[in-house]
Amino acid sequence: MADDISFSMTATPRPGGEQTFRDDIMQLAAGPVGGASFTVEELTDASATLAGTIPAELATSDGELASYLRDEIESQEGISLDVEVTIKGDVEAG
Repeated sequence: MADDISFSMTATPRPGGEQTFRDDIMQLAAGPVGGASFTVEELTDASATLAGTIPAELATSDGELASYLRDEIESQEGISLDVEVTIKGDVEAG
């Protein structure tokens, strides 16, 4: 059983966050948030694609992981983003 699972996350700025979006994404890549670690794969002014890992017990479904990460990023980092998450592989097999 693997301890961590991999996922991809697409993030876009919420209204009002466009000017700091690039810095916000780089802040996420600088350290773990809510148990997740991020690597920036693609970054534009309008969206970012990140690869991430997180402990398997925190990743039950794409939607639940997206909600969890959105809340953790906002509460721990003060960054408001719209995010979509795709878990890579089978969480059950995790």
